[in-house]
Amino acid sequence: MAHHNFRKVAIITYSGAYNYGSALQTYALNKYLRNIGFDAVTIDYTSDSQQNLYKIFEPCRGLMPLARNLQSLCKYRALKKHLKRFDKFLDEQVPMVSWSDSKDTKRQISETYDFFVCGSDQIWNAQCDDFDDNYMLSFVSDKKKCVAYSPSLGAGGESDNTIDALKRNVLDFRALSCRESNGSSIISRVTGRQVETTADPVLLLSENEWNEIAPDRVVEGDYILGYFIGDRAGMRDFAKQMSKSTGMPVVVIYKNLRDIKYGFKTKYDCGPTEFVSLIKHARGIVTNSFHAVAFSLIYKKDFWVFTGKGNSDSRISGILDLAGLQQRIVDGDRFKMNDYLDHISYEDLDMSGLQAYVDSSKEYLNNSLC
Repeated sequence: MAHHNFRKVAIITYSGAYNYGSALQTYALNKYLRNIGFDAVTIDYTSDSQQNLYKIFEPCRGLMPLARNLQSLCKYRALKKHLKRFDKFLDEQVPMVSWSDSKDTKRQISETYDFFVCGSDQIWNAQCDDFDDNYMLSFVSDKKKCVAYSPSLGAGGESDNTIDALKRNVLDFRALSCRESNGSSIISRVTGRQVETTADPVLLLSENEWNEIAPDRVVEGDYILGYFIGDRAGMRDFAKQMSKSTGMPVVVIYKNLRDIKYGFKTKYDCGPTEFVSLIKHARGIVTNSFHAVAFSLIYKKDFWVFTGKGNSDSRISGILDLAGLQQRIVDGDRFKMNDYLDHISYEDLDMSGLQAYVDSSKEYLNNSLC
């Protein structure tokens, strides 16, 4: 373990997003840096547009938003509890430093810390509604203190906005990395520098470390966890069929009107730690989420992941390549209902590729911050 005599590090990431992946990667990077001896804090920064994304009710512009708002009204108590659990998690588990938009605050933060780390998530996707230059540490005057750890450009990598933002802010960073290899090539092309591809922070912590925050069972008995973001063709049907065959209920945690007609069991009040627990105790997981896949690997679970052709899915296929589990990807062309009974025998898997990737990511962090 490298020990760094409590040098002070401030991290900026999407810490204010009410999103399981965002909150858990926020926690993981902060925790990992403290584990290796840094005095790490996360800047309590969130943009107004980010806060608007996670409001329980949305502006009523048409029938669909109205229908979604009615569903939210019916589930209001659970959804309110969900948001509270996020706030409580960050308050209790992530040391924060407060932020204000004043010149003084920015100058003070810029001078107080030895290093600044742009954390993970799509914080460098200038096409995102919640992007702004602060996520590229525009307020830090000395760029030699700035390190990028696994930020993602998402689907906005080739956009002029993203490329201009990179040119404005990151040319002189101390070290550059990106969460996806195609993002790394773009940043390298823009900056003319070597850019590492590093692991999402949730992979920096071991199963035992995640157990420290995972509460006991959230759902009694056997269940299939359905973590569905939006919709993918066949994903819900697959989970429903799996439920019929096994007699286990499908538990969903992300509010979506489609789940009403499927009759899935809802647990909309879950916060970040409940998410970890739900994966830990699930008998199977059906998802289209990268973070659900990452935690399925950490907990050695049977999972199926539905991907499309989009950029966010390149990281799913990337991590499954390293784990030797490409066959767990289901798409429209490869969709056999009997597949869901296939068990993953983790003890027979060669996961050394994934382990090497995590190790080199830790090494990158260690080397960048010394």
